[in-house]
Amino acid sequence: SRNPKRTAGLFPSAAQVTFQAEAVDSPDVIFVAMFREHYSSLCGLSDQLAGKILVDVSNPTEQEHLRHRESNAEYLASLFPTCTVVKAFNVISAWTLQSGPRDGNRQV
Repeated sequence: SRNPKRTAGLFPSAAQVTFQAEAVDSPDVIFVAMFREHYSSLCGLSDQLAGKILVDVSNPTEQEHLRHRESNAEYLASLFPTCTVVKAFNVISAWTLQSGPRDGNRQV
């Protein structure tokens, strides 16, 4: 997190909430679970992220999709060319997320 003290209360006590710089040090695979407009907040960690796998789990809204020429994963890859970026956990369409599903929830 950019602010672990503020967000720690949102997680179970067993979860470790820490700063981004500490969180990216040891794993080889990192799940990027933030809005596209915050991807650039990771740019200061480029050296630490080099060679790692970034998993993009974002789902843009219809307006975001129309506004940008590339997908969120493509944008993330352009910011971190020394990383391998993969897309995952997008089994719910952006339209469903925006409009609301008929028989389930919108959490991914």
